[in-house]
Amino acid sequence: MLMDDMGWGDLGVFGQPSKETPNLDAMAAEGMLLPDFYTANPLCSPSYTPQEIVGGISKDELLLPQMLKKKGYVSKIVGKWHLGHRPQYLPLENGFDEWFGAPNCHFGPYNNSDRPNIPVYNNSEMVGRYYEEFQINRKTGESNLTQIYLQEGLDFILRQTKAQRPFFLYWAVDATHSPVYASKRFIGKSQRGRYGDAVMELDYCVGQMLSQLRTLGIGNNTFVFFTSDNGAALMSGPIEGGSNGPFLCGKETTYEGGMREPAIAWWPGHIKAGTVSSQLANVMDLFTTSLALAGISPPDDRTLDGLDLTPVLLNQSHTLQSRPIFYYRGNELMAVRLGQYKAHYWTWSNSWEELKQGINFCPGQEVPGVTTHEQKEHTQQPLIFHLGRDPGEKYPIKLIGVLKKEYKDVLSRISPVVELHKETLVPGIPQLNMCDVAVMVTLFVAFVCFAVASRSEHIAATVMEFLITSFLLLLYLFKLNKKLTFFFWPLIDAFNSVFAAIYFVILSIIALRTSTVTGTLVGGALSFISFVCFAASAAAAFVTVPLLEFLAALFLLFAYATKFNERFKGFLWPLMDFMRCVTASIIFFIISIIAVSKYGGGSSKAAGIFGFVSTIVFALDFYFIFNELASFLKQGGESNDEPSRQQDEFSDSDSD
Repeated sequence: MLMDDMGWGDLGVFGQPSKETPNLDAMAAEGMLLPDFYTANPLCSPSYTPQEIVGGISKDELLLPQMLKKKGYVSKIVGKWHLGHRPQYLPLENGFDEWFGAPNCHFGPYNNSDRPNIPVYNNSEMVGRYYEEFQINRKTGESNLTQIYLQEGLDFILRQTKAQRPFFLYWAVDATHSPVYASKRFIGKSQRGRYGDAVMELDYCVGQMLSQLRTLGIGNNTFVFFTSDNGAALMSGPIEGGSNGPFLCGKETTYEGGMREPAIAWWPGHIKAGTVSSQLANVMDLFTTSLALAGISPPDDRTLDGLDLTPVLLNQSHTLQSRPIFYYRGNELMAVRLGQYKAHYWTWSNSWEELKQGINFCPGQEVPGVTTHEQKEHTQQPLIFHLGRDPGEKYPIKLIGVLKKEYKDVLSRISPVVELHKETLVPGIPQLNMCDVAVMVTLFVAFVCFAVASRSEHIAATVMEFLITSFLLLLYLFKLNKKLTFFFWPLIDAFNSVFAAIYFVILSIIALRTSTVTGTLVGGALSFISFVCFAASAAAAFVTVPLLEFLAALFLLFAYATKFNERFKGFLWPLMDFMRCVTASIIFFIISIIAVSKYGGGSSKAAGIFGFVSTIVFALDFYFIFNELASFLKQGGESNDEPSRQQDEFSDSDSD
């Protein structure tokens, strides 16, 4: 059971004063409470991707339902999927046998003429949309969705029990995600307002499902785990935000409030009732643990981040004390917890711009030097907290006075853990590609402008190439800036692909439209093929070599700047195009080698092949251009493609 934006402090068993979660509290009394349980990321998608994103879960990933099929398990997801909304990314294409729910959160309502409302599916069939067939009243917060999700879960359990089939139910409801909702019988019942109404209804649903397991006589044979995807969204408060208890900040941050989650494990007869484990655990552990409980060996062709928690769950005295917790935000390792100590290497709540607009990730919790509104680096001297003494992360251990020894001691233990983690970390291949309307318009305009190009448009083409390359250089400068890297890399790689696409298309169209020389025509056609290969390679691998990209962009900037110089354009235009092809071929060749040698996935191998093909294509491309250059030199430096120069352009007075 994975809740959405529910906070650590929303349960009575964790100290919520209203005590409005009797079923969850009872579940904890009958099972094990894990107060030190964490999510993998302080946002929804990594724990579970928005509508503008056209990517999704990689085909190289093995999901739990796929593994459980080895033992005959039937799997169903009820509620929010959030791992891609295109057909190839949906649950039934990724191991699940059944699905009732939506590919995204219940955002809206939208104007269907511009943007449709989020669809709701029953297996592969769309049965309606949020705010249409599945109503959510934004004014009152009333919706019957949670009750629908409850019934879907109960029906599934009943059917599989009658058929005597083992089952896996992933119940991922989103009632506590803003805009929060609850059914009519729960509206206005909570002391905590609308958000509390949603929590009360979810608590009721948990009670109903546990009760059904007992009634069907399968309670002792069913492992149930309850948690949340990230901390409560304090920026949605006070009406639609939850509580993170004593912890600092909330959703979207790597402070404790953003990543520490409520967690309860329930398995009567196996997990000792009323136990509390201080084991540091992570939502990624549920994959490995579930396989162990089902008697399935984990896949041996990949590194798994999760640990098997069965020794802790089934033998409460057992702990995996040396296990660290890593706090990531984007690609950057923000903090690490080891035992009771947590070291922040970067701090950031949210930007000053957002704060000025009234968006605050840490309302009423500002801690000077800790809840920073810029991306603050502490890698040379991390901020260290003792979470037992200071769960709110308000008083960092000082590197002075009586605490100096403690600080150095802790840092000496955490630093090797961080170094080993970074050394052994294998970067994942980004799966998200932004479908940006502005980018599409830019591409369309580029096509239109250069489709009608004539011989006189060479200058305009050069200006466009220069501007594109200049902007590309600016992007690489941002990319190489460490303070911006961890948020901008995916964005910059996307821009890289876009501008490379524009660049290749422009070159090919200009060559085809403005020249009658056979070699250049063929070169233009091959450039277009190269663009196709590049697009496929980039989409499959997104392999990044920042320094090489920067140097290549810098060289191109110099090349186009020189090309734009009236004095040298007659001679250097062919030379610069030749060098452009050489540079690109080197980049493609490096990409292909890295992709094939470093990554084992099928898509990466395909990227390597595309890169290699691109290298060959460029070799042919600059072979033809080289012939053009040789022809140009034989003609004594007069270009067939450029307007004639005035005789005094190379006069003695100018030559110096």
